[in-house]
Amino acid sequence: MQSKLSGVKWAEQSLDPAWRELIRKAWTERMGVRFGDKVRQPAQTRLLHETAKFIAYAQSLGETSRGGSAETMGESGQSSHSAE
Repeated sequence: MQSKLSGVKWAEQSLDPAWRELIRKAWTERMGVRFGDKVRQPAQTRLLHETAKFIAYAQSLGETSRGGSAETMGESGQSSHSAE
């Protein structure tokens, strides 16, 4: 990847659309930290839980691409993430 922003754009276009809101929120939060607006402020609990689900989703994609089990993706092969 050439930059973090190009990674954000790639993820929004390439991953399950259900994750777009979380990806955008992470980018927005990063910009706040970068400019000192979000330093030492606690993360929202809901976002922490969503991030943990996203990590599991990303891990399952990695396992699937290496020929591992796809059952972590859910029976349909799609992310079990639901927008809340």
